[in-house]
Amino acid sequence: MPLVETPAVSSTHRAVRLLSAWVSRDPGGLHEELRKSLEREALPVARSWEEEDRIQLLRAVATGIQQSPAGDPKLRCCVDLLRHLAEMR
Repeated sequence: MPLVETPAVSSTHRAVRLLSAWVSRDPGGLHEELRKSLEREALPVARSWEEEDRIQLLRAVATGIQQSPAGDPKLRCCVDLLRHLAEMR
């Protein structure tokens, strides 16, 4: 069965918003964007397998950011992956 995209925000847009909240060091904004990135209903339904992979990666990155303490090397890796997701079109 082919995947269908809804009018929801794309994974790239969600990654850009999450990265922006991270860079701004706004705890409230970061918490909100992490919530949206982890909430299945807030993410788009993918129209391609590539988009589905990107959504899964975004969720894994958001989980890593949420669970990693400051200074943890895993956190740097998650932010690097988030930058990559935010740049993809």
